[in-house]
Amino acid sequence: MHTVFDDWDTFARTPIHAVFIDAAHDYDSVRSDLNRALTLPHVSTIVLDDYGTTGTAGVRRAVDESVRSGETEFVRYVGREPGWKYDMGGTTVSMENWEGIALRPSRAVRRSRKNITNSARRAPSFEGKWDVFKRDVFSTGHFLPNDTLELMRDGTALSSYGSFRWGYSARAGGATYIVHPRWHAKIEMNKLHTSFMMNRSDGERFVCLRRGLLRTIRERLQSFLFG
Repeated sequence: MHTVFDDWDTFARTPIHAVFIDAAHDYDSVRSDLNRALTLPHVSTIVLDDYGTTGTAGVRRAVDESVRSGETEFVRYVGREPGWKYDMGGTTVSMENWEGIALRPSRAVRRSRKNITNSARRAPSFEGKWDVFKRDVFSTGHFLPNDTLELMRDGTALSSYGSFRWGYSARAGGATYIVHPRWHAKIEMNKLHTSFMMNRSDGERFVCLRRGLLRTIRERLQSFLFG
């Protein structure tokens, strides 16, 4: 599957116990993949390729951060041992770290998943970093984001406007809201969980795309146009 374009919610409804991640290698993409894998209710093992490959520091940074934060626990290194060789553009390089790594969700994450209802498991995951655009971004072609929004697991929302709150409101018909001191916004996710509309109470409307999504679209277009 493609970790950006395909629907992870499909896996939330199946008894998958292990996830192997070998997709985009930048930090934001790997963090997004890890976060989504951790929301799957039955997953007990997460294996990531290229943990020790030179030029893929984003993988190592995302993994190490996940372990330090207590989201995941180290299980073992996998793949080729330190000293294995890798061809980088015609130059053979000796790697100093293991090729891959295996993790498992931490006890805290496993406990929290047991307390999640089936309906909540099917709810879209808003956690992570998002690029914020005006709602007419696709008609104007102006693809520079107005802002960056990070929705954290503890309910904190971070942007250039400072820190505020976000969360799920059962009283509002099961909707998810962002609450800012000067406005509040209902957010509605698309089916693939790759973007959401942010309808603010002050009349402003924005499109939020997962960090790295535009880069992925650009790479696909370049591949299609230039082979």
